[in-house]
Amino acid sequence: MMKKIAIGLVILVLLAAGALGFAAYNINSLVAVLKPELEKAASQALGKPVEIASLGASVFPETRLELHDLKLGQENSAQRFSLGTLYLKVALAPLLKRQIAVTELALQSPEIFISKSAEGHTAVQPREQRDAARPAAMQPDSGSAPAKPPLELKLDKFSVSDGKISYRDQQSGRDFTITELDLSSSLSVADQISLPTLKGSAVLASQVKLSLEGSGLDYDLQTGAAKLTQLTLGSPAGSISLNGTLANQGRAGELKLTSPTAIYLDKLASTLSALTGATTPPLSGSVDPNLNISFNAGLLSADGTISLTGVGVKQPGAAVEGIAGLIKLSYSGRGSRFASPKLSGTYNGAPFSGALEGQLLGNLVQISRLNLDAFEGTLNATGSFARDSQDIAAQFDARNLTLEKLNTAFSPGSAPKITGRLERLAGKINGRNNSELKQNLNGDFQLLLVDGAVPGINLAQAVLKSVKDLPFLTEALIGSVPPEFNAAVNSDNTKIDRLQGSFNLNAGTLSTNDLQLQSDLFDLQSAGRVGLDGTLKLTTSFLFNPNFSRALVARTPGLKHLIDQEGRLVIPLVLEGTAPRIIVLPDLAKLARSGAGKVLQEKAGDLLNKALKGKGGKGLGGLLGF
Repeated sequence: MMKKIAIGLVILVLLAAGALGFAAYNINSLVAVLKPELEKAASQALGKPVEIASLGASVFPETRLELHDLKLGQENSAQRFSLGTLYLKVALAPLLKRQIAVTELALQSPEIFISKSAEGHTAVQPREQRDAARPAAMQPDSGSAPAKPPLELKLDKFSVSDGKISYRDQQSGRDFTITELDLSSSLSVADQISLPTLKGSAVLASQVKLSLEGSGLDYDLQTGAAKLTQLTLGSPAGSISLNGTLANQGRAGELKLTSPTAIYLDKLASTLSALTGATTPPLSGSVDPNLNISFNAGLLSADGTISLTGVGVKQPGAAVEGIAGLIKLSYSGRGSRFASPKLSGTYNGAPFSGALEGQLLGNLVQISRLNLDAFEGTLNATGSFARDSQDIAAQFDARNLTLEKLNTAFSPGSAPKITGRLERLAGKINGRNNSELKQNLNGDFQLLLVDGAVPGINLAQAVLKSVKDLPFLTEALIGSVPPEFNAAVNSDNTKIDRLQGSFNLNAGTLSTNDLQLQSDLFDLQSAGRVGLDGTLKLTTSFLFNPNFSRALVARTPGLKHLIDQEGRLVIPLVLEGTAPRIIVLPDLAKLARSGAGKVLQEKAGDLLNKALKGKGGKGLGGLLGF
């Protein structure tokens, strides 16, 4: 298409320049003859109807041609071009050497309109379809090599002022416009089209100001090869530069994309919001791309890096800030890969650093490696996310994380429900990312927590207060606590020396059969359910340690009937609620049965011993009469 436009431009300029040679003698006749010739030549070159409302020329004081209200395409077509005024200034002497020396070509108020139909089709068609649709008189010449322009063209100054490009999407009902389009350049056309320099500016969607600056743009008319020394697009967010080569009529090439000024994400977000009308989250920091792009016959590949500096995004209750590092990217027809050997930043003020590797295959995002140092511990994970179905899956192994720091980061301003060092949390989960994410999660994992506490509740105290109304108790068990244990029993927290267990996650609920807690005064063994919202219902055996149990028995002898073989006072109970509001429900019936049973056993033993002693102390033989 570019070759045909160039040839059409040469034909236009050639005919106009030839006409200027006779302008001094018969200007009116010249204009009348030249206008249809110009329309015909341009129509053949561009493959669309060209109309010129009026045409004028002058020789003195300068050689000048004016075209007014030039139109390309039908008035109501989905793709059309209109031109307010074209000014062409030509030097006559170079025509004798078969050269066109144009001192100035100016386009004022040109307008291009393109639409997308309700069926999703645009008016821009592949070249083969455009050629097939042309009338016979407009068909391009056959042959392997493009036609060479009949004259060489040199354009000292080429300019476009106050241009406009309109795009209408009838599917979405949205319009997009580029206004205040200004371009200036010099141009030469011989065996190639050369633009030594190019400058321009435009306004997108009436709000975003863009600038364009280029140098060394060359297009070979014989081979279709192009060379781009540098083309820089500037915007409020930063600038992007391209350089490289194209071949095979632009179907193949190699390009390098860089950013001389970096791209500032806060300004990029406001720019995108202005263009699309969508609300974007508050972004910060900058990115610096350095990408190599190659393509051939529709196959695209790319590789390079993106440098991150101070990147962040803030959402209510979640602020990721100061992300710095380098992301390596590669893309081919099979998918894309990404990796970062080192990234660092903060999440709600908590620092983190780590490494990341993964790939994108169609709709599937795979994380093959995530190593994270954060919250005074480490996290290693792999996973996948299907963008179409929103299915997620992950395997993880977290070590030595501090729960207080996790709570500060993920629940800022709220008191922690549990503290300590998460020595290990390992397992796997899967589910579907939607509004019911918690209810969709399934998986298995193991937990080990040490050196922690449950703030706001003392489980030992709660159990001692709840055990009462038993035959061998005259008051609640809390009244039997010896003074030396008052500090531990009256503490506001439950100390955790060690908490461990394995869990199954099904439909958002955790179940366990082996949850064990070791504290200063007791051990706890539980089985039951724990919700992801912190609610729990656990059937529990509460085992006071031997020292504390002996002290209780010394003050309340009836408790000796509840001591197990290891010297521990055993209280069966159920724990319900949400920490710290946990309700302790002791199984008093079971306690009574257990205590009464042992009392009966003890009394039966006493009676038996008395009976034995009554037979002369001969034991069982005496009782039987031996």
